[in-house]
Amino acid sequence: MRPQPASEQWQCELIGELILRYYFLQPAPTQWVAVGLLGTEAGTIFRVGCGSEPETALVDLRERLLVALSELTERSVPSRLVSCAA
Repeated sequence: MRPQPASEQWQCELIGELILRYYFLQPAPTQWVAVGLLGTEAGTIFRVGCGSEPETALVDLRERLLVALSELTERSVPSRLVSCAA
């Protein structure tokens, strides 16, 4: 699915069971910003991604959201000790 770079027009994308809502801004001729919200059970994650084209800004946004999700998962999963004795 190719993103539509319409300024401030919200778009939605399903990521697993989560919905990513995002829109694009173009603050300069060679700069694009993807502004995104990802709703999770723990709350809404807000991130932005940047690139020279809408597609690269969206890729950057997805990468930043992936980092935020992994950090959220690490905090919410308690540590477990596993015995290796047979």
